Amino acid sequence: MPHTIVTTSTTTTTSSSDGGFCNIGYARSFQGLLKIGQVVILLIAFLCVHCEGINYSAYRYFEVVTAWFLVVFLIFFLMYLFRLQSKITCINWTLTEFLHYAVGGILVFIASIVVAVKSYGISALIAGSVFGFIATFLIAISIWTSYKVTCGSQPTGAAVFSYSIYSMATTDTVYNVTTTAQEPKSRKWIIVPSENLDKVRFVIKVIQVLLSFVAFVMEEVVTNCSQCGPLYFFEFVSCTAFLFTLLLLILLATPLHQRVGINSWPILDFGYTLAIAILFLLASIVFAADNGQTGVEQGAVAFGFLATVAFFIDFGLFVKNRGNPCRKGNNQQADNIPRPESEKLNANGTDSVN
Repeated sequence: MPHTIVTTSTTTTTSSSDGGFCNIGYARSFQGLLKIGQVVILLIAFLCVHCEGINYSAYRYFEVVTAWFLVVFLIFFLMYLFRLQSKITCINWTLTEFLHYAVGGILVFIASIVVAVKSYGISALIAGSVFGFIATFLIAISIWTSYKVTCGSQPTGAAVFSYSIYSMATTDTVYNVTTTAQEPKSRKWIIVPSENLDKVRFVIKVIQVLLSFVAFVMEEVVTNCSQCGPLYFFEFVSCTAFLFTLLLLILLATPLHQRVGINSWPILDFGYTLAIAILFLLASIVFAADNGQTGVEQGAVAFGFLATVAFFIDFGLFVKNRGNPCRKGNNQQADNIPRPESEKLNANGTDSVN
């Protein structure tokens, strides 16, 4: 029976306002104007706090965050303006930009909250926090648009005609031309439950993010400390737990984890959750043993212990449902040794005896 194979070629043409080295059209586009606005707003926020001249750790944190992401977003803008991303093809620039926006939005938002709480009615600090919140809003828009590009919908339902390699050398019925329809890819933003995250652990991770964030903010509100070492250690652990747990949650609950290039997500989730649970427990114990006994500090300690319990519950559920992924990985690697095919199937699916 003759087969007719139809090949459809799609040509995509990208046009710009000019074909030179500089892509002026990008500067006029929505993404380009958005990056310019982010850079300008972050610069104003940085200058408002920096020019006040108060040497305080919370204000220095705001300056570092705004200056850092000001430079990062400016680099991204110049990279697209001069088409540098096309010359460095080893990096997934769309995903890299999305991750920078996600982390930048969180850090700028936290820094703006800290400065707003500790502004003490100083107009320059209030203005700096306001511009920080405006920058957070603009970054959130970039996160949304970048996410749509990174996890954009792919063509679905297309028929794919494929020949088996052996069909070139044999006329056996089992190696005929096959028509395979691609499974439609999900266009959902949240894919829970999935193979890496069920609904219960998804809710627990959301609780971890919230508790870590509250513990970090309450620690930042502390104005005076006699022994600042435990305070800074708790600050580092709570901030790390909040940022990286949120990032892990976003990756596992969205199609982004399929584009990062990491295959061992269970091992990563297992190791990270255990490490953060232990660190949070140590930080909470140390901070509880040595603090100023103020209400804010005791509240931060309480939320630290609650976050620790959430991380240990998450770890326990992981082990209960999936076991130790490190041991499973070794067993699967030993079992998945490729074996040569000794016999081929006949047309009706039974083994042929020669």
